[in-house]
Amino acid sequence: VALVAFRERTAELVLAPTDRPERVHRVLSDLALGGTTPLGPALALARRTLERGQARFDGGEVLVVVSDGRGNVGEAPGRAAVVAEIERHARALGARAGLVPLLLDATEEGGDERPARRLADALGATRVELWRAGGDGAVEQARRLLAGRGRARST
Repeated sequence: VALVAFRERTAELVLAPTDRPERVHRVLSDLALGGTTPLGPALALARRTLERGQARFDGGEVLVVVSDGRGNVGEAPGRAAVVAEIERHARALGARAGLVPLLLDATEEGGDERPARRLADALGATRVELWRAGGDGAVEQARRLLAGRGRARST
């Protein structure tokens, strides 16, 4: 598992690839939330992290993205540029051979699902609506989907 966190104007690799659950739990417990959403840079960092880890893992990686698809800051200013950047990075990730992408859609119940649907399409990901599945249900759906598909990586 590797974790990329994104908030304010940056994306950061907060946990390098590891197979130690206690490290994952500690990092997730301390993760700061809120602020702006640099989703494009986070997807780019996830791709670089996967590429660097290629020698350590034998393919079949799983990419788990938890997002509502609403990035609002990026490399260039303006909404259209941010949306194009997200799509570009998502398509590059989705084109990675052997990658199994999963989007845990954080859109609130009754909210606009279009950004999350666009993100899932660009990633080629299965989309699980968190509000519908609930926490335990989403985890169970992810387990069923990913069973036997390789090592899980989170973003």
